[in-house]
Amino acid sequence: MALTLVQHFQLGHWAKAESISDAVRIIESARLLNRSMFKSLFLEGTIDTERVLGLSKSFVAISVAPD
Repeated sequence: MALTLVQHFQLGHWAKAESISDAVRIIESARLLNRSMFKSLFLEGTIDTERVLGLSKSFVAISVAPD
């Protein structure tokens, strides 16, 4: 499914793949973070998990700006 998406759509900052090998390269270059990896980037923030149909879709870091 990911190959089909990358071949037919521009996703994020990645251009639409022109070939299957380009699509594979794009997919393999993506680095997905789990919750603990994401939390390590935002130590002072609260991490909220966005869910779709009960499955984790993405993480959001929430922080209060200093006065």
